[in-house]
Amino acid sequence: VDYGVKGLQFGDMHVRANLFDFAGGDHYLEVRNEFYKDAQGCILVYDASSRASFELLEGWLEEAMKYGAHALQTVVVANKTDSLHQEVTHEE
Repeated sequence: VDYGVKGLQFGDMHVRANLFDFAGGDHYLEVRNEFYKDAQGCILVYDASSRASFELLEGWLEEAMKYGAHALQTVVVANKTDSLHQEVTHEE
């Protein structure tokens, strides 16, 4: 699990974002499940040139909910959109 902290200023409000990269196989579940319960938001990133990457998004969200992240504000982001080989359309 990669981890970082970023401070952000929105007008008069200071926000601290804790960022975790949960990529990895099932053997990392023991580590990942400890971080889900306090999550307030989620950025799901997929590879636009890989349908399999896109289809895994629902599983990541289900895993987060299973381990305590029940009211997540979620954003889906496509990576590698400049690739000539796109397997996921904008409509999806």
